[in-house]
Amino acid sequence: MPTYTSPVSLADFQAYINDTSDDEDILAFYQSLLDRSTERVYTYLDKDFTAEAEKKEVFWGTDSKYHKLHQVAGAITAWQTIDREGTPTPMDTSELLLFDNGRLLYRKEGTFESQFEHHLTYELPADLTCPETVQQVIIEIAAVMLRESTKGGGMLGENSEWSRENNSSIGQHFYELSDRHRELLFSYRRLAI
Repeated sequence: MPTYTSPVSLADFQAYINDTSDDEDILAFYQSLLDRSTERVYTYLDKDFTAEAEKKEVFWGTDSKYHKLHQVAGAITAWQTIDREGTPTPMDTSELLLFDNGRLLYRKEGTFESQFEHHLTYELPADLTCPETVQQVIIEIAAVMLRESTKGGGMLGENSEWSRENNSSIGQHFYELSDRHRELLFSYRRLAI
């Protein structure tokens, strides 16, 4: 089961690879390539561009009224604190405000206390869209995966590792982002601060 919903339609992928097949098995295979490619790109970016996807975030309080969210939030749906003994306490989400276009969380009363672990659940914005550059990289990686698969007609590994044991060859293929893909995705990547 894929973790992320691919922003690329099957029709767009088929147009890119110049394929008009309507076979259900082939289309399911193409969708699996798009899903795996999306997972790889979103994991690399450390971002999800799926509108209304639910995210969970856990952080230790810093005695500040602010917390910078990992993703852009559209709405906070749940919040609880857990003390050092492991006791969960549901908190009122109406105490929280979103600023900086959903990137910054503000607590109206009090602070995010340092003696508590805070568990937030939030939805990504409904109008969130995946940038075209990111979609293009997803398509290109899926096409490389297709080309390297047996259904694509060959094994054309970008990075391969082979070893010989007991008169047999053992091989592994690695689907790495190319330098070009890394360059295209650079401005969308979430960098650790």
